[in-house]
Amino acid sequence: MDFGSAAPTVVVKTGMKLTPNKPKLYIQYLHYAPCANSDEVNVILDILKIPKHIWSDTDMMGRGWIADLEAKGKPIFPTKKFSGSREYWITSLQRFDIHMVKNINARKEQENFSYRIVDGKQLSETIKKFDHGWSASGYSVVGDFVDIINQYSPDGV
Repeated sequence: MDFGSAAPTVVVKTGMKLTPNKPKLYIQYLHYAPCANSDEVNVILDILKIPKHIWSDTDMMGRGWIADLEAKGKPIFPTKKFSGSREYWITSLQRFDIHMVKNINARKEQENFSYRIVDGKQLSETIKKFDHGWSASGYSVVGDFVDIINQYSPDGV
């Protein structure tokens, strides 16, 4: 989940399948709209009936929302942020053969996602506009999934 009050709060469902060459990551956008507060997010999570881990954003707004959601019994696991973490989450997705459930918002992000360009050179820094679903998906692959891939992947990805 990637929190947003002006930008969209995005909830994605991810699943992984280990394969001999490259693990597959399945992504489904479940929610894509701004949320005014943690109560609104809580209602959305109740409607979606999320049964397991919710890997989430940890920005300053999210920290208060995370505490509120945890108090309401939601299984939130905030992802640690560090310098370059957005790029790390997004590039971690490149380790997978990605399959997305068709969704207009997923398509919009796929078509508009881009990296910053300075003096004609592409940087590793993403433009923070069409990356909310990618960020949410990235949170899931840097948690337990990484340990699973490293432990069981036949090619040591």
